[in-house]
Amino acid sequence: TDTQKKGGVRLDYQLSTNTRIMGKVSRGVQNQPMVPGNTQTYPSAVGTNREYNDERTFNFTQVISNKAVNEIKGGEAVFGLANRNLTTWSNHWQKADGINTGSPRITFRGFTIGGNQNYPRHQDQWVWNVRDDFTYSYDAKGRHDVRLGGEFLHRHQIQDNCRQCMGTLQANGIAAPTADQMQAWFPDPFNADTWNLNAISPWVTTYSIGIGDFNVHLRSKKIAAWLQDDWNLSDRLTLNLGLRYDLAVNAFANNITVQPFQQAGRPNDTKNFQPRLGFNYKADSRTVIRGGAGLYYGDALGADQSFATGNAQIVVISYPNNGRADFAANPATGALPTYAQALTRFCYANNNAPGCLVRSEEHTSELQSRFGISYAVFCLK
Repeated sequence: TDTQKKGGVRLDYQLSTNTRIMGKVSRGVQNQPMVPGNTQTYPSAVGTNREYNDERTFNFTQVISNKAVNEIKGGEAVFGLANRNLTTWSNHWQKADGINTGSPRITFRGFTIGGNQNYPRHQDQWVWNVRDDFTYSYDAKGRHDVRLGGEFLHRHQIQDNCRQCMGTLQANGIAAPTADQMQAWFPDPFNADTWNLNAISPWVTTYSIGIGDFNVHLRSKKIAAWLQDDWNLSDRLTLNLGLRYDLAVNAFANNITVQPFQQAGRPNDTKNFQPRLGFNYKADSRTVIRGGAGLYYGDALGADQSFATGNAQIVVISYPNNGRADFAANPATGALPTYAQALTRFCYANNNAPGCLVRSEEHTSELQSRFGISYAVFCLK
């Protein structure tokens, strides 16, 4: 059963003939105890989903005179989600952190077993903002309606994706298992403890596993200002003259270092001045011609910051199959290295020592086909 609950309350109050205020709060929660697993059809891909959103906003409007109006807006928008697999696994690589759901991801030719490679995960985001809009009208060689405004937004997001922490086995040496093999190797799709991973060791080429601190904090700020003059020159012609400025601070994880690709201290883009021009011309009683031109900048997305930040504290180690009979169940022959230990094995950090690790890009079929994104991975050199 998919359950959704939504509610809210709003209050409008007129303080005087020239001043009014508005306040509003709302909340929505969605619970899905079972959701399908992306493009996979095996039962272990099934997971859960919970989402919530909270909004709080206020509006203060003041009529200063018969020529001027000022409006102040502010508020906070909150959003979060949480996902986990329904399959249990007492030997999860992150069991020390209390994780006991999920399973190893196994990729055969044309068939995949396992849950979303980011599960379990939770994300929480808080964005608060304040904005001011001032309008002033006057006459000077025609009528002018001038709008002046500015806005500030602050974003904080916790992105706790357990990226690749279940491990992925590339079993490219065999096609999709037969029904008998599936029953023998994976008798209970919702209990990974029953899976016989050693049985597929001869066909596994690599085992990739994510390590590090999966709790990623993201912070950024956005500042904007604008000025527009709607100039009514005559009954026939109106010009729209405007200028907008946008500044995004730390939108690309500017202070994050990911060796050897990027260094901290990268500057913000401070040149986003955007002139705008529009017109409205009344040719006759039946014809109006409108047009305009301007310079516009695209907004920075959260993913631009999240992957750069996450790659500074999360890596994926890829183990090649060394021929051991228990490789699929125990690729590391013991405990995994810590993130700090892995850093010392970088080729750029240890002067290309034998067996050093190279940081490169690996595209997974699921993420690349659905979202067109990649992530950092260690490979044996």
